[in-house]
Amino acid sequence: MFSTFLWKIFPIPPKRLNFVRASELCMELNNLKETVKQIFTEYLRVNGHRKTSERYAILDAIYSIKGHFNIETLHALLLNEEKFRVSRATLYNTIELLLDAKLVIKHQFGTSSQYERSYKMDTHHHLICTACGKVTEFQNEHLQQDISALPMKRFQMSHYSLYIYGTCAKCQSQKKHRKTITPNKIRKET
Repeated sequence: MFSTFLWKIFPIPPKRLNFVRASELCMELNNLKETVKQIFTEYLRVNGHRKTSERYAILDAIYSIKGHFNIETLHALLLNEEKFRVSRATLYNTIELLLDAKLVIKHQFGTSSQYERSYKMDTHHHLICTACGKVTEFQNEHLQQDISALPMKRFQMSHYSLYIYGTCAKCQSQKKHRKTITPNKIRKET
């Protein structure tokens, strides 16, 4: 059960996850969660916001998710796995605070808003399939170096997001398969 929980957070198959490594990963995650909790606490204090158990439960749940999530996914996680009931209004309001505190990043993939944790996250890029909406993350050192080296007059870059739109291999295959089948179906019907 413990290794199944870690599998949701870290991409290591449970069978290959030995106890020592599991303990290390758990300590890293706990340290990360404690650090972001301290940052959020300071943000709330400085900005005159209340420190509520709901806000901290939401922050903890977000930093338990690896990858992108939407409000519905977060709401379900809080209800089902964390056994913590919060309203969607509280979720949206807390997400806004976390965005302002720079602990969460918002992405707009097509018509859906997706979020991901941002503290101590490696720079990565997104491939977005315009057919099915699948989002795939990838890293490219050369691309990161080129973007970081761009001369920007009177502008100090803090971070960036790169979205590349196209069609994933699965959708390309399905489209190709449909094209092959369609002419035969038409001939049979006439």
